[in-house]
Amino acid sequence: SQFFMHSGGFDAVIGNPPYVRIQALKEWAPKEVEFYKVIYKSASKGNYDIYVVFVEKGFSLLNNNGRLGFILPHKFFNAKYGESLRQMISEGKHLSKIVHFGDQQVFENATTYTCLLFLEKLSKETFNFVKVTDLKSWQSGASGKMGEIDAEKLTSVGWNFTVGNNSELFEKISKIPVKLRDVSEKIFQGLVTSSDSIYLLDPIGIEHNGFICVKSKATNQEYQL
Repeated sequence: SQFFMHSGGFDAVIGNPPYVRIQALKEWAPKEVEFYKVIYKSASKGNYDIYVVFVEKGFSLLNNNGRLGFILPHKFFNAKYGESLRQMISEGKHLSKIVHFGDQQVFENATTYTCLLFLEKLSKETFNFVKVTDLKSWQSGASGKMGEIDAEKLTSVGWNFTVGNNSELFEKISKIPVKLRDVSEKIFQGLVTSSDSIYLLDPIGIEHNGFICVKSKATNQEYQL
């Protein structure tokens, strides 16, 4: 990679970065958590997920005409920790395309809410947005709901994109000057259990007849689910 960076950078960076939230990172890599907060702007706000760091790092490896394509959670569109990454992308108009899978599950045996994110080092005045509501149809060649969106609409504020029949209504609502944030107290965090040791269980056995063996950190006992 040093050779390519001395030559100007990579033409393309493609990947599926790890999805690991800060609470898990703190358990086995506490020093890395603090290091990333200092080194990467994308990790500087809130309880970040490590995939935002991979986006920032991957983008920094591109040459002047380079492109990045990642599959990653779309949670950073609206999460507090995604603000710095949204700002980097929007200020440089680097967004080229988003394929948004909504609640469609791309990965087997894992519940994730993902999108395809395409960035370009050169500024783009518009970007393409695709909303996939039927994953199998899309994989077979169906286009999904598509639309071109003006890059000027991108800011560090949460991203909410609408294409198709509801786009005009959404545009009208977004232009209303008074927002909920103007008349309400700020919510720093939504519903939270604060009891990961109870609700997060470690799988320790192979799934069989619809059951899997798990172990609880809270009770130190094994259970069949």
